[in-house]
Parts: sequence; structure tokens; C-alpha cells
Amino acid sequence: MVSRKGERVKPGGYRYLNDGSYVVISHSEHAGFTVEPRRFDPDFSGWERIDGIFHSSATEVE
Repeated sequence: MVSRKGERVKPGGYRYLNDGSYVVISHSEHAGFTVEPRRFDPDFSGWERIDGIFHSSATEVE
């Protein structure tokens, strides 16, 4: 959960931004399957993290 830097926002105004990762799975007859991990890396420079608020079934990790 994040909010814009310097703004006092009520809980309904928080934003959930996904900064997770994903994989690209490819297949070729010669190489077979390949799995390439990728990181989703958005620009959060105008936002600040709100600690202690996280709504997801997944575990949050650094």
C-alpha cells in the first residue's frame, strides 16, 4: 500500500501497487522449454510506502 508523498490520505485513498515479479516461459523445438524470471520495477519516486497495511493472500517479502 502506498500514498503520494507529502499527502495525508484517509485509508480509502491508499493505493495498492504491485511491484512483484513474473516469469516468461518459452518453447522451441531445439531448446525445449526455457523459463526467464523478470522483475516488475515501476517508478515509486512520487509515492511512499504505508507500513503495516497489506491486503493479499501472498506473503510480502523485501
